[in-house]
Amino acid sequence: MTIMYEFKFDPIKAYLNHSQELIHGVELDVSKKIKKWDSQNHSDPEIPDGFELYETEVMTTGEFRPLLNKSMFLTIYSLFETEFVILCEYAGGIDGSKLRPKDLSGNNYIDQCRRFVTKVLNVNLDSLHQEWDEITKFQLLRNSFAHNNGILKDTKKSNIDFIQKTDGLSIHGKSYEIEIETDEFLMILINKLVKFLDSTIEEIIKQKEKPAHNRVDGRER
Repeated sequence: MTIMYEFKFDPIKAYLNHSQELIHGVELDVSKKIKKWDSQNHSDPEIPDGFELYETEVMTTGEFRPLLNKSMFLTIYSLFETEFVILCEYAGGIDGSKLRPKDLSGNNYIDQCRRFVTKVLNVNLDSLHQEWDEITKFQLLRNSFAHNNGILKDTKKSNIDFIQKTDGLSIHGKSYEIEIETDEFLMILINKLVKFLDSTIEEIIKQKEKPAHNRVDGRER
């Protein structure tokens, strides 16, 4: 059950890089227009400066990166959810289970998937506890962007600390608006999600290959 998840996310990485290059080009064009205007009209105090003249363009292009980063975050997370469900259904089919992740209770798709692996497949995922804890924080970000326009609703200290301590993320003032500041955060996010999926498959294979009498509730005796 080997799946090359990196290839699944490669189109997103390529699209993100290409989009960033396009945005950089648009920003340079606006900057050049401002400089050209100022150089041609700097001696006339009655004429507005370049920034004032092209302020609308500056403000508009300034929103390109936040829009791209938010939309790409949601795309990345959505693909992760989809692949996690596919993984579970494939493994469940091999194991002979008639249940699917959606048949289990859970707070969301990924919670259902994890419960499916641990409860239905009887595979212990304690070794991925730290990774899972971080992914639940990403789920919190996903909900903020998808449902609240980037506003964090669950403002307990641990959530705010996570955002403040994560490179490429920030949270603003009393509004609790989350901002993805860099595309590097998205690249790191992809790597972490890919690693989690790969590690989950490894645990399933490793634990399912052991004789049943050597396992109790997914743990090796």
